[in-house]
Amino acid sequence: MKGMNVDDVYDIMDDMRDVMDDQKEISEALTRNYEIDVNDEELDQELDELDSQMRMEFDAKDLCVPSGNKAKVVSQKEMDEKELESMLK
Repeated sequence: MKGMNVDDVYDIMDDMRDVMDDQKEISEALTRNYEIDVNDEELDQELDELDSQMRMEFDAKDLCVPSGNKAKVVSQKEMDEKELESMLK
């Protein structure tokens, strides 16, 4: 340990103390008991509602109704393909 002086040792000891304090704080946070009253049925219902809502939003994005008097519903993919074909002509 040539080249080390007393100040270096004290610095290392301070660093080790900081690391140990951090480790103690992390350990306490991990072992802390968070009492949360959870109703699984309510969570499942909320998840189902969110899933349904996301599916409806996805389906709405996938469909596009052309303007005019036509009642045909065309997917965005079909519209993109037609636009690409017209650009290539």
